[in-house]
Amino acid sequence: MTYFLEHIAESLYKEFGNTLNRHCLVFPNRRAGLYFLKYLAARIEKPVWSPSILTINELFRSYSSLQVAGNEILLFELYKAYSRLKKTAESFDEFYYWGDMLLNDFDDVDKYLVNASLLFRNVLDIKNIDSQFGGLTEYQIEIIKRFWTNFNHDKPTEQKTGFISIWSILPDLYNDFRNSLRINNIAYEGMVFREFTEIEENVCKSDERWDIVHFIGFNALNECEKTLMARYRNAGKARFYWDYDNSYIKEGKLNSAGFFLRENLKKFGNDMPKGWNFETMLSKKSPEVYRRVIDTSSDVAQVKLVSHLLEEMPDITKENAHHTAVVLADENLLMPVLTSLPENMGDINITMGHPLKQTLVYTLLKHLMDLQRNSIVSEGIVRFNYKDVISILKHPLLSDIAGELENELLKEIVKTNLTRIPENQFSKNENLSIVFKKPLTPQDLSEYFKNILSLIALKNEAKDRSQDINIINEFIYRVVLSINRLETIVKSTEVSFTTATYIIILDRMLRMQSVPFSGEPLTGIQIMGILETRTLDFKNLIILSFNEGILPAVSAGSSFIPFSLREAFGLPSVNHQESIYA
Repeated sequence: MTYFLEHIAESLYKEFGNTLNRHCLVFPNRRAGLYFLKYLAARIEKPVWSPSILTINELFRSYSSLQVAGNEILLFELYKAYSRLKKTAESFDEFYYWGDMLLNDFDDVDKYLVNASLLFRNVLDIKNIDSQFGGLTEYQIEIIKRFWTNFNHDKPTEQKTGFISIWSILPDLYNDFRNSLRINNIAYEGMVFREFTEIEENVCKSDERWDIVHFIGFNALNECEKTLMARYRNAGKARFYWDYDNSYIKEGKLNSAGFFLRENLKKFGNDMPKGWNFETMLSKKSPEVYRRVIDTSSDVAQVKLVSHLLEEMPDITKENAHHTAVVLADENLLMPVLTSLPENMGDINITMGHPLKQTLVYTLLKHLMDLQRNSIVSEGIVRFNYKDVISILKHPLLSDIAGELENELLKEIVKTNLTRIPENQFSKNENLSIVFKKPLTPQDLSEYFKNILSLIALKNEAKDRSQDINIINEFIYRVVLSINRLETIVKSTEVSFTTATYIIILDRMLRMQSVPFSGEPLTGIQIMGILETRTLDFKNLIILSFNEGILPAVSAGSSFIPFSLREAFGLPSVNHQESIYA
């Protein structure tokens, strides 16, 4: 069996030989590029220069002078622009949640080349749709009218009033925000994408870096990506390779697997090398294919089955283990799967991140945040809630920092029935005095968290460096990076911060983070999420949580742009997500 990327690698090497360094290969993700290079290396007989391997995002960034900034920096700049336009603006912690939502909306608006001023028209002024929205198609006008009927602003509610209040400043906010980012030479990803469409159309033709740019294995494309690909095609410097089964491209419903592919094939054609068969094992019966569906009673049961199924596969060796993948439709099963694999399984490669909120480091930070949030100052003495104190003293990462004093404190709390424990109770132990104190400013709180994490890291250094210790230290490192990023905002004089605000924002930042695992990507059994499998082929597949509601894992997502308007202006919606997973 020849794999998709393997077939392309073989064909390109036959056609271009040792001149592939003059070519650029663009993939949906970096994993696909690594697999391609592996297949290419197997055919090369002497040292040669490698072709350029990029993701589509990296290709866009290569044309931009702007740097993509972190989410916290972008939110801070958005809040400053919002405060300038709305004099009675709420505090930063109130703004944080829906500010993040606005960032996503602005990103979509730019990636899909939507006219922002047209989209963000003040809904109060929509009396005559046809005159106000000149230049729209009949289909768009019909959907906007439908939205206007459902919105019915003549019956005001608190939610509708709030929506109109924000919506009315969005055109100015969008422009002001982008201008302030440009002054600081930073951007969000969609802004970088849109910047490319605003430069000269012949920029791809004059680009002397590569003779040909090969776009491999794409599916859903935004308008900026289509523009980029079209410019390279018009310059005579592009080739396109699509990975699909013939059953995909038959005319189907909106959510069919070929919803995007049909348009892509029509617009860009297909340069897949000769000899490739699009009648895959999906649409034809083959004695080589064995499928088995297993019904289990719970997530735990299916996780326990994984090791049994892997042991049943007799042909897995160290050399070919990377042709076997365990795909997690529900990515929350990552840690249970890792702890259930047999010890003799050899190398494992994880191509997905682990949610930080599911780690011991996060649970400790959460207890420390509760400790600060629930503490009180009475008669000049700081007193902590007994539940928070017990949770911290019993936490696995801090359970042995106080020695015998820890057990004495726990016994005393229970014996005397203390509900509030004064700060001076912990002064006998240096480590406990670091943990049980009350920082008064956000800057002090930042140092407080970092000191405790340093204490744990130093304790880990004194132990034998096992795999578990290394993983914990990696989680600590990621949390410290988040605290450092937040510090840049805290130190600003343009935003007023309280310790309560700091705790809310840090908690949100940590809950949204995923920690990537790193390792040798082309050895061992591959453990990955659904979207990481794009363009890749495997000999053996074990797919967990193959259940309705999980596969496809589709959620509406939070947006200021109502579904009807997203549909009218061609922005991605739930229907797009379903087609991607299909």
